[in-house]
Amino acid sequence: MLKFMLSETLLRYAIEKTAYHLILCNSNIYLAPRQQLLERFFPSEQFVRVFVYFDVPEATLLARIEQTLRDTKLFRDPNFTYEELLQSQLPQIDPPFSDEADYLLTVNGMTNFKQLIEEINEIIQKECSL
Repeated sequence: MLKFMLSETLLRYAIEKTAYHLILCNSNIYLAPRQQLLERFFPSEQFVRVFVYFDVPEATLLARIEQTLRDTKLFRDPNFTYEELLQSQLPQIDPPFSDEADYLLTVNGMTNFKQLIEEINEIIQKECSL
């Protein structure tokens, strides 16, 4: 609850008191909560929404999990593994739809990150000049 309240306070401050661009890192993989977050804080009439969707292959995720040095003590059940977490989440992922955002960019195994950053910068330039 504290984490949610702190996040909400920071979001409200940034939205109401600054003119900065906001970059949210949101691991919200479910459609309904993602839509609620957007409508609550970032109504489409007031914000340009740019989604960067990480469509990472399961094999890549599993390889990264195998190499991780992070402890599982952060889980409520310390016997729960990252593999179990991944297997529980994969079937439930709701990829974003193009109509959820003004721009939907996808990161996958073929992504050129320099081009991706350039594309985001172009979007910012375009939208800020309107």
